[in-house]
Amino acid sequence: MINYKPEDAVRVWPEGDYQATLETTEETTSQAGNPMLTVTFKAYDGSGTMTINDYIVIPAFTWKLKKLAEAFGAGTEFEAGTFDPNNYAGKNLTLKIGIQPAKDGFDERNRVAAYDVKSNGKVEEEDVDALFG
Repeated sequence: MINYKPEDAVRVWPEGDYQATLETTEETTSQAGNPMLTVTFKAYDGSGTMTINDYIVIPAFTWKLKKLAEAFGAGTEFEAGTFDPNNYAGKNLTLKIGIQPAKDGFDERNRVAAYDVKSNGKVEEEDVDALFG
């Protein structure tokens, strides 16, 4: 029998601000057939990491793409129509992480509630490294 701790089944982090790294972006199509960007982050809480995805459906959620650009200090790129989040893979920012309630047979889970535009892409590698000192 495999050893495990039942409390490890709780995978939801408390709501709050977390340092994160943009890992990857992938252009896909939403269920409704619209262009969609899947943005994958690695978030840090001081005791571990969590992979969390955000989904930006175009055109309905273009505002989220703008907020992501602003979080990396790339608002000018966004306004020029040239912001490519792939160029920011490996860069750090602060995410506001919330909790999506349990629904349709799925447990509650974390979700990206907002990109912290105040960080303006200024989270340094040392800040992330310090979490795991």
